Amino acid sequence: MGSGVTVCFYLMIGTGVAVALWLGEGPHLESDRLFRTLTAPFFWPLYLPVLLTGPSVQGIAAMPPLPKSTQVNEDDGMASLIAQVETELDTALRSLDGWAEDVLSGEKHRIGELRTAWHQQASHIRELDQLLRQTAVPGEAPAISPEPIIGDVDPGEVKPSRISECEKSRLENIRKLKHVRRKMYEDLMATLAWVRQLVTMIHLAKFTGAPASRALELVQQIAAAVEGVSEVNQYTSRSPD
Repeated sequence: MGSGVTVCFYLMIGTGVAVALWLGEGPHLESDRLFRTLTAPFFWPLYLPVLLTGPSVQGIAAMPPLPKSTQVNEDDGMASLIAQVETELDTALRSLDGWAEDVLSGEKHRIGELRTAWHQQASHIRELDQLLRQTAVPGEAPAISPEPIIGDVDPGEVKPSRISECEKSRLENIRKLKHVRRKMYEDLMATLAWVRQLVTMIHLAKFTGAPASRALELVQQIAAAVEGVSEVNQYTSRSPD
């Protein structure tokens, strides 16, 4: 078979591939599809795998990512901050290797408790947020008038309405719940900030040639933070007053 016949068959196959590329469905722009069609008769072996994969596979691969509104992972800020502090803490503790690696032997358990306490406290705050959202109804009006019905009763003998007293008590309890929530949140943020400060002090002590006893002191202070977090986690069992 001569070279002319080979070239003829080559171009015929390329023309078929070009037509298939032009008619095929795909996410490509018009200019991109035109370029593929014009170059396919000469470079069709490069485009043949594209046709063999099928338009459905191409479409799936080219699908844009889901918008953020449809993503399941929701973050309220506390989770991100806790994760950031945990990362910084892990980095600082790993830096003890070769300098004060024996420091963690007696504090690993309490540091683990500290991490757990952070997440528990954040969970309690979220529960309170959800509860307060349920109790706060904008424009809420009582189903029954809070004022007593006065008929033939002497106005001087009318006692305060039980409905009014219940509503007043309810609002007071909501105020206390808000106080508890604010207290827990402020203490969590303060503890995280304190640990981040101690983490930087560990790095500073290492790179300034401080003795291992300094590392022990700082790690013990970090571990001791669990006591304050645990106390706040039990705050709901006591009256905010």
